[in-house]
Amino acid sequence: MPVFAWRSPAAMATSKNHDVRAVEGCDASHVTPLALAAYVTLASINAVWGFDALGIKRRLIVHEFMRWALCFHALEALCRAIGAYVARGCQLRFPEWTFVWECMQGMAHAAGARNCHHLVLSANASAFRRNSDVLGRWLGALSCYLSDTKLEVFEHRGLEHVWLRSKIEHDASSSRTLVLMYYHGGGYTLFCPRFYIPFGNVLLQQAKRQFALAGDEDINAQVILPNDRKFPQHSLATIAADGLAIYNHIVHDRGVDPSNIVLAGDSAGAGLTMETLLKLRDSSSGDFPAGAICACPFFDLLGDHDDRKLSHLSQNMRHAMRKLARSDSDCEREQADTQKLARVAQCDLSGLPSLLLVGAEFDLVADHARAVAKKAAADGVDVTLKEYDKMPHAFFLFPSLVLPRARTAVRDMVAFAIHCFHCHDDHHQARAILYFLYHTLISSKKDIVCPPNGPTTEPLPVAAPVPSALPSGTSIGLCVSVWSVKERERDVIYIMAETTLNNVFWGHSDGHLVLSASGLLWRSRTTESQKKLAKDEIVTMLWTPVGEKNNHIKVYQKGGKYVRFTGLKRADIDQLKQHVETYFDRELVQEKVSSSGGNWGEMKFEGPNLNFRGDNESSVLELPLELVAQCALPGKNEVELQFHEDDTVAGDEETLVEMRVYLPPGDGSDDVITAEAFRDEVLQRANIRSVTGKSIVELEESLGTFLTPRGRYGVEIYANFLRMHGKTFDYKIMYSNINRCFLLELPNGINTAFVISLEEPIRQGKQGYPHLVLQLSKEDVHIDVNLSADEIKKYNGNIHERMSGALPQIVATLFKFIIGKKVYTSGKFKTHSGDRAVKCAVKAQSGHLYPLEKSF
Repeated sequence: MPVFAWRSPAAMATSKNHDVRAVEGCDASHVTPLALAAYVTLASINAVWGFDALGIKRRLIVHEFMRWALCFHALEALCRAIGAYVARGCQLRFPEWTFVWECMQGMAHAAGARNCHHLVLSANASAFRRNSDVLGRWLGALSCYLSDTKLEVFEHRGLEHVWLRSKIEHDASSSRTLVLMYYHGGGYTLFCPRFYIPFGNVLLQQAKRQFALAGDEDINAQVILPNDRKFPQHSLATIAADGLAIYNHIVHDRGVDPSNIVLAGDSAGAGLTMETLLKLRDSSSGDFPAGAICACPFFDLLGDHDDRKLSHLSQNMRHAMRKLARSDSDCEREQADTQKLARVAQCDLSGLPSLLLVGAEFDLVADHARAVAKKAAADGVDVTLKEYDKMPHAFFLFPSLVLPRARTAVRDMVAFAIHCFHCHDDHHQARAILYFLYHTLISSKKDIVCPPNGPTTEPLPVAAPVPSALPSGTSIGLCVSVWSVKERERDVIYIMAETTLNNVFWGHSDGHLVLSASGLLWRSRTTESQKKLAKDEIVTMLWTPVGEKNNHIKVYQKGGKYVRFTGLKRADIDQLKQHVETYFDRELVQEKVSSSGGNWGEMKFEGPNLNFRGDNESSVLELPLELVAQCALPGKNEVELQFHEDDTVAGDEETLVEMRVYLPPGDGSDDVITAEAFRDEVLQRANIRSVTGKSIVELEESLGTFLTPRGRYGVEIYANFLRMHGKTFDYKIMYSNINRCFLLELPNGINTAFVISLEEPIRQGKQGYPHLVLQLSKEDVHIDVNLSADEIKKYNGNIHERMSGALPQIVATLFKFIIGKKVYTSGKFKTHSGDRAVKCAVKAQSGHLYPLEKSF
């Protein structure tokens, strides 16, 4: 795994799977792989029986023996895949694969290793493109019908391009539009834009879903599928010119704001995307897109790479492409465009917008993405490399029934495009100006100076680094300030560099830490969240070495609170130390950490934290008390700390949920803290027992018994939360955590169960309780409501100062109107014995099934 890469984890197994499914349900129009399957089927028929359905005639199959040999090798690969599957006990070779893909991968690799390299020949490539265009017309029309998409075909420079829009869009004058410009793959030789219409609809629908989930329904999304001339009839320079020409046509002739455009492409289309960015940068026009996505990029046409048997592509195909590229490069060696497109990793990538590189482990050209990501990071580009384990080349084009990770990759790519769309604004225009300053003003003998005392004007924000070739050696990050003054009868351009540290984590969120003269600023990589720390609010800064690449810092603020950032490299610490001493007039101190291996120490409550100190005041353990969800006494001298569960981690990651502390009995002196006193102090500082404001309703513990969790608890209802307090455990439940409520009559006819379903369960030790079951009797009671007369009027007569009646009905009324949660009842259903439920069992657990009005 590369140093700066992260591999996509498995789908998170959380209680909010319905939200994930809502985003991921994007396979309705994903029929591009079906088109490919249909084309391969026709090609097989043509190869075996000699039909001329594809226009390839006899160029791929030059004699009868080759036809039957190709069929034999494909069937042999299929039999091998099935035999290996059975030999493994019907287990998949990799958990990320499916049985269908195992068969497809073997057959495609076996067949392609022998004949597919002939596809790059001129006549064969033309026939392939014609037939893919025909299939694309039919399947594209079906895809647009299923997706409710409007298809526009337009021409530019004699080429046919495709524009996909939703049939119902918001007014362009009052809302922005994300335009995803996707260059198709095919090795600069095969396929056409129409063949990618179904996949374009997948991207369009996924963008609409993510906008809807984020509450941005007023933002439109569109997809453009540009076309270009192909090998071998045309040169690389012509192909690169077509990629730039269609972008300029969309921006200048069609009037699309470049800040609303995100370039994307797969395979050879990713190389064309990168070439377009380089041309835009060198032109200094300022028409930069918001970002770019290069998926399974084919960047190095001239290099040699080892064959990968687990790839469905053949090395022979890549050898044929390399031969064409080398021939074209030799013929047009004087053109720099050809060299850039043929070898992107050797170009100067500084000044480019944010990049997302999608890699696959079993991709024949997997090293291309890693090499370019490493080069882009060295050139100061904000680059993200995502590699997917056990995936082949362009795996995201396949439906999730064949490769489940395809859905995840599509979601990640669209999420990155939306992030660039939101964060762009005027940033790249400012970056383009700076790029122009560096490459023009230096040549005009004007000095570029980095003043030590910071800027005197407001900073000019930019979203990505500019070229790192500064006289001072400082890398410019997310913000710079530029202004011009007269000094000694010459123009001096002052640039205040704000250094950016990438891949810095705040909690579980990855982002950038920006160092400026006014303080620190952390910005998330994937969302718009940020954390500002002003210089005047910073009291102390400590850093702790935890390996070479996972150092962390703690920034203490006034009031005792602190913020922790992790994931910093040692070079980042050195840079941060110099910045703090220069601009903050403070010192970044290394914190002593105990490495003796002991699990004991002296406890100290320091502000909102609980610290365990060892010998020489070295730190053994530090716990932010805001993370504590519960504190109990399981034993006489033991205290159990339970922590809030983090629902943002993947299902295979481990997190701390519980810890026990043993406090040895003392000799009765005042210096020894007891377990009870320690528990009370934790509850007080963690704000578990402390409550601001007056309770609206109090339900004494004698009114009912909780069946889960078992015990008696008093319930206090407040404006935004309810509090359960018992002898051992106390719980504070926010109303936003309550999913729904049920009022169910128990079969005995005497008691009623009031069920509270939670989004995040409460815990007692290792046991979690997602449902709270309160057993109530049907006796008549009187409950006082602590609200003024004016406040009671807001409930339109449903709430009174004194509530009287049956206890279950009163509790249901309070939850419905004060807490604002609908209470579901058992309805009109009755058994032959008059019960509201049917006795049943699920495996070894017996219980009752309640038929409600619309569900069980």
